[in-house]
Parts: sequence; C-alpha cells; structure tokens
Amino acid sequence: MTKDITISDKQLEKEAIELLEAVIPLFAEKWLDPGKLMALCEKFTGASKLSPEEGIAQKILFFTGLLNDIIKPLPLRFYQDDSQRTHMIETIQQIIDELVLQEEEMVIYEDVSNSDETK
Repeated sequence: MTKDITISDKQLEKEAIELLEAVIPLFAEKWLDPGKLMALCEKFTGASKLSPEEGIAQKILFFTGLLNDIIKPLPLRFYQDDSQRTHMIETIQQIIDELVLQEEEMVIYEDVSNSDETK
C-alpha cells in the first residue's frame, strides 16, 4: 500500500521545472546512459527508500511518464537527429521492460512463498 502524499501546487511546479532542467541536457548527448537515467529516477522518486515493490512501481511510473509525457511528444527538431530520438525511446522502453520483469518476478516469488507457507 502506498501513502498518499499531498504537495502544494508551488512544490509541484518547482519539481516539474527541476525535472525538465535535468532532462534537457540529455538532448545534447547522442546516446543515453541508462545509469544516468536511473540516477535521475532516484533523484525524483526516492525509490531506493521505498519497499522493493513500491520502489519498482515508482520507477515504472517515472519512466512511463518520462517517455509518454516528455520524450515522445517533442518534435524532431528538439533532437540532434531521428536516430537520437529513436535511441532515447528504445533505451527508456528497455528500462521499463526490465522493471516490469523485475516486478513480475517479485509477484511470482511472493506467490510461491505464500503457497509454501500454507502447506
């Protein structure tokens, strides 16, 4: 169960600006470093301070939002070229896919653990 966290509009606006300021330099790089993306995710989600299940869920939400709300909607002129845009999308999607696999493995492990406990 996740906690509801209410933040003010001012705080939300401040964090949105900080996120965009952190994302903009990525467009200067020809190829994305997944490690930089994970560090960016940690900075804005604090996922490592959450339970493993909540941490993965927050990472998936972060990268899905980054991909669908920031990276994909931008016109091609924001990118160095089409291959950079394609690489950014593929890199972020690969991270999401890996996180979903980790999440599924946790669920399977929990199911197996719970069935062992009932025996």
